[in-house]
Amino acid sequence: MARVSHVQSNFTAGELSPRLEGRIDFAKYFNGAARLENMTVMPHGGATKRPGFRYVAAARDAARKSRLIPFEFSVEQAYAIELAHGALRFFKDGGAIVDGDPPVPVEVAAPWDESELFAVQTAQSADVLYLVHPNHAPRKLSRASHVDWTLEEAAFADGPYLDANATATALRPSAERGTVAIAASGTDGVNGGRGFLASDVGRLVSLKHGAGWGWARIAAVAGATRVTAEVRRDFRAAAATTEWRLGLWSDTTGWPATATFYEQRLILAGGRDHPQRIDGSKVGDFEVFTPGVGDDDPIAFTLAAERVNAILWMSAGQSLMIGTTGGEWRMRGASADAAITPGTVQVKRQTTYGGAAMAPVRVGAAVLFLQRAGRKVRELTYSFEADGFVAPDLTLLAEHLATGAIVDMAWQQEPNGVLWCARDDGVLLAMTYDRGQDVVAWHRHVLGGTDAAVESVCAIPCPADGEDRLWIAARRTVNGATRRGIETMARGFRQETDRADAFHVDSGLTYDGRRRPAAALTFAATSGAGVAAEADAAAFDAVSPSGDAGNAIAAGGGRARIAAVESATRATVDIVEDLSTPGPHAAGDWVLERRATAVSGLDHLEGERVAVLADGASLPPATVSGGRIALGAPAARVQAGLPYAAAVATLPVETGAARGGSVQGRRKRIHRLALRLWRSLGLRAGAREGALDDIPFRSAADAMDGAPALFTGDMRVALRGGWNREGRVLLEQATPQPLTILACAIQLSVHEP
Repeated sequence: MARVSHVQSNFTAGELSPRLEGRIDFAKYFNGAARLENMTVMPHGGATKRPGFRYVAAARDAARKSRLIPFEFSVEQAYAIELAHGALRFFKDGGAIVDGDPPVPVEVAAPWDESELFAVQTAQSADVLYLVHPNHAPRKLSRASHVDWTLEEAAFADGPYLDANATATALRPSAERGTVAIAASGTDGVNGGRGFLASDVGRLVSLKHGAGWGWARIAAVAGATRVTAEVRRDFRAAAATTEWRLGLWSDTTGWPATATFYEQRLILAGGRDHPQRIDGSKVGDFEVFTPGVGDDDPIAFTLAAERVNAILWMSAGQSLMIGTTGGEWRMRGASADAAITPGTVQVKRQTTYGGAAMAPVRVGAAVLFLQRAGRKVRELTYSFEADGFVAPDLTLLAEHLATGAIVDMAWQQEPNGVLWCARDDGVLLAMTYDRGQDVVAWHRHVLGGTDAAVESVCAIPCPADGEDRLWIAARRTVNGATRRGIETMARGFRQETDRADAFHVDSGLTYDGRRRPAAALTFAATSGAGVAAEADAAAFDAVSPSGDAGNAIAAGGGRARIAAVESATRATVDIVEDLSTPGPHAAGDWVLERRATAVSGLDHLEGERVAVLADGASLPPATVSGGRIALGAPAARVQAGLPYAAAVATLPVETGAARGGSVQGRRKRIHRLALRLWRSLGLRAGAREGALDDIPFRSAADAMDGAPALFTGDMRVALRGGWNREGRVLLEQATPQPLTILACAIQLSVHEP
C-alpha cells in the first residue's frame, strides 16, 4: 500500500462527458470534473457558485412562453424586452418599465404568437430595432423615451424585386399617379400562373415606361388579373407594358427570416419561396432597395449550391458570415479590404455543418452557432493552417449535457465571458469561453423551485455594476399552479462585497434596512457598553414605539448596537466590534442598520419553503404565508428565495502508481483533502454520495450571535469512507452563501499488490 497525492489546480475543462472517464492520457482530463452543477468556471481556473436570480415581475401570460431579446442603444441605455404572445414589454435596471397613475407596465401590440416567438431575429441601429419573421412583414421598433415605444411595419421603398417579367403578359395602370387600378392581360408570370392573390396585398409592383420605372404598393386584389395600388413613384404613362416586376416579399412569397447590418447596409435574407437569396439596402438608407448599378446601390445575390441551402442566420464582422441548413458561407467584396457593391459580391462556402434557425453569438472574431439538430455549439473562426474558416465542435467534451435541443443563447461578456444556453427541458447550460487562455468549460445550472425551467435568456450591460446582467424567463409550479416570471441574475459576488450582500437564492428578493443619515456622528469612545453617540442633525427615530433601539450602527470599521434613543440626535450604544476612531464620522460614512423581524413582498412564492440569508447568516427555511416570512432573529439585510444547491464531483483520481503504471482499477481510499477556498462559507465533502460531512467554518474568534467570517485559504478536511476503485471527491453546498473553490489536493492510499 502506498500513499500518494493529486492536485487539481483548475476546472478550465469544465464538466466532462462520462465517455471521457477512461481518457487519462488526455490533458484536459486533469482540468475537468464529472459534475459542475450551479457552479460557474472562472477563466482564472477556479469554480464559483453562480449568483441567484432576483424576481422582477410576472410574465405577461402565465399560460404561454415568453422570449427575452436585448435592446442596446448604449452601455448606459440597455433594455431587456419580453417578446410575448401578441405584445412586447420592457425591462431596465432590474425592474419593469411602468407608466401612468396607477402605474402599469409599458406595452405595445405585436403580431407574433407563442409558436413564432423563437423564430424572430433582430438587427439594431441606434434607437431602431428591426424584427423579422418569415410569416410576417418586418417590424421596426423605435424608442423615443423609456416609456415611449412604437412598433410598426417597416416601409421598405422600391424593392427588392423578383426578376423582371419574361412573358407576354402586360400590366396596364389606369393612371400615372394616386390610387390606380392595374389590369393584367393574363396570368402568365404572375405567381407562377395563378395570377394575383389576396395575399399580395401590401406587395410592391414596379412598371417601366420608356427609360424610367415607377412603383406602387398593392392595396386590394379584385381578381387574378386586377388589383388596386397606391403609386409611390409616378408611372411615366397609363399604358400597357410587359416590362414589370413584382416585389420579392409578401404574404404570398414569404418574408425575410434573418437580418443584420453590414457595411452601412441593412441585409435581409431567407424566406419561404426564396430561401437562398440575400438583399442589402442602399448604403446609409436602410429602407431603400431601388435597383441600380452604383457602388452604393442595393445588392441582391442568390447562393449557388448543389442543393437548397436555406439561409438561417447572418453575423457581421470583417466579413459577413452566413449560416444555412447545409453549411456556412462568407460574403465580402472583391478583396479582403473592398466593400461589397452590386457588381463585386463574393460568396464562398467555408464549412458544411449546417445550422439551426437561431441567431449566433459573435465573440471577438469567432461566431458561435448552433448546429442543425440544436445539440452542438460550433466555433466558426479563421484558421491560418487551413487558409479558411473552420468550425470545431465546442460541445464535444460535454456531449452529455446536450441531451435536449438548445432553444436560446445569450453571451455575458462581463465579468467572466460565459455563453448561457436554455435547453428545451428547462435546464440552463453555460460555457465559460476564453479562446486566448484555452478555456472552454461547460457547466449546468438547475433553478430552485418545483418543476423549474428556464425558457429564454438574454444579457444586457448593467453600468451600475460594471457587469453584463443575465435575464431569464422562468417557469415553475408554485402552490400547485404554473407561474411564469421574469428574473435577472444578481451581481457577481466580489471581494469588496459584504457577506450579507451575497445573493444565492432563485426568484428571490432583498430586504435592505440600511440607510445613510444626512448627519455627522461622534462616539464618546471606540469600545465598551453605554457609550454616547451624538449626531449633528436628526439621525435617530425616537418617536415610534420601537424607535431605533435594538438597531445597529456600522462606522469606522466597527459595529455598535443601539441600547436606547434619547433624542433624534443622541443615543446610547453598546460597541460590539471596536471602532477605529470615535469620529466625527461624516454624513455618508456611517450606516444605520434598521433590523426587521419579518419580510414581506413574497406573494409570488406563496406557500413555498424559501431559503433565508440574514446579515450573512443562513437561517432555517421559512414558509411564505400571506406574502410574508418571519425571521428567527432581527436582521438588517435579508435575502429570501427558492433554495438551490451547488455541487462539484471530481473525475476518478489518477496519480500514477508508486511502482509505475496507473492507479485506475486499483483499490484506493481517499483520507484527506486540502481545499483552497476564496471567500467561502458552508460546504460538505465526502468520498461518495450519502457520506458527506459538514466542514466547520466557525472559529473561536467569531461572534456567536452572527455569521462567521468568509474563509480564504486552505481548508484541511478528513474524509470518512472505505476503499473503492474509483477515487472521487464530492463537494456540495446547500446554504445560500458564497463558495469559490480554487484548487483541490487529494491525499489517498493505493493498494499495490
